Amino acid sequence: MTTITSVPRRFLNAVRRSFRQFLALPLATVAGFVALNALVYIADRSWSGGQAPAGFSWLGELLGDSAALGSLLTTVASSIITVTSITFSLLLLAVQQGAAALTAQVTDQFMARRTNQFYFGYFVGLSVFVLMTLVTNTGFHRPVFGTTLALLLTTSALCLIIVMIYNTIDQMRPAQIIQFIHGRVLNARRVDLRLLSATRRTPRQEWPIAVSIRSREAGYVVGLDLARIGKVVERHGRGTVEIEFDTTVGEYRAVQDPLFKVRCQPGVVLDADARTSIIDETLAALAYDDGRDLNHDATYGLHQLSTIAWTSISTSKSNPSPGILVV
Repeated sequence: MTTITSVPRRFLNAVRRSFRQFLALPLATVAGFVALNALVYIADRSWSGGQAPAGFSWLGELLGDSAALGSLLTTVASSIITVTSITFSLLLLAVQQGAAALTAQVTDQFMARRTNQFYFGYFVGLSVFVLMTLVTNTGFHRPVFGTTLALLLTTSALCLIIVMIYNTIDQMRPAQIIQFIHGRVLNARRVDLRLLSATRRTPRQEWPIAVSIRSREAGYVVGLDLARIGKVVERHGRGTVEIEFDTTVGEYRAVQDPLFKVRCQPGVVLDADARTSIIDETLAALAYDDGRDLNHDATYGLHQLSTIAWTSISTSKSNPSPGILVV
């Protein structure tokens, strides 16, 4: 049976995966815009009571009174939201077409690119910035600096759309997709090498098995905290206990599938508390998820590349170029 504690762990793993794969940079960008709005709001307090900061009276005359600022900000907010929604819809349609031509891995690599994450965060953050500036426009507070900055950022966003469209189209080329996945495979392989260098390939067969543990939940094993396991083994059985895993990172484990064994040096007997602590800590060191993680699983990247190659050279596509690029 799946343990109850696996439900919050699985939820936390899903949240971590979403932030690691996409959400971290967009949300950080939006938070940056919110912080910028707070700083600009403090600077705009100098306009309260009709007093213009020294050297900026011309800016207040250019943008007008509170009514003019409100009208301008309303127009900018509606325009940027409309342009953003249309542009993102077209980009997602282009990504969908690329995924239909190759595989779903196109969507994964599109979301994983830092530039695409920044684009999403920039446009959403800019919309939030303009709306917050519009809200602060009152009879006693004139957001002159905020409106000026909103206009400058909106102009930059409109120019950025051209770059974003080109980058999206360029990223849909098979060569770019394959090269991106290949780079992630190399990075994941470096993680694999650190795991391999800290472990042995074969157990001590002369050491008897003290206990054999089966999986208590289902999912892909996406992480293994060796430091946590090393601490508990060092604490309860230094040099006399070893953990032999029956799975590797990237494999799927169903409930009651073999997971790991605890081996002890001949003549060593673990007490109940030590055995429970080692088992619990080792189980906690394993991270499960519903999908595989390309950042820590080089085999998954190879699987993606082989899927792209097989799909492209199949009789339904008859396009040998992506297959050659994968090879």
